Amino acid sequence: LDDAYQRFFRGDAGFPHYKSADRYLSFTYPQPSAVGKTFAQDGYVYLSKIGFVRMRTHRPFDRAKVTQINVKRHADGWMMGIGVNIEAAEAGQTAETAVGIDVGL
Repeated sequence: LDDAYQRFFRGDAGFPHYKSADRYLSFTYPQPSAVGKTFAQDGYVYLSKIGFVRMRTHRPFDRAKVTQINVKRHADGWMMGIGVNIEAAEAGQTAETAVGIDVGL
């Protein structure tokens, strides 16, 4: 905040303003596993300061491996992105020889 006022008085920037709550489009829960009741009820997720929120999942995920939850506001409602740690997938096929094509771009 002090740097913002110093830039204002030097004439390098405009007057500093606080962001209102309506200007934030997303927020993140960085450690949802720290709260024991995050996935306590089926079909719901617990978000602190909000409570239990109904969720529809598009694919199954391991609730124990959730690393973060990101909630974002869109024009038609709110969406939630769930970050999950998964194991690395094995390669399906390996190439025996490499082929390169130059198209002269």
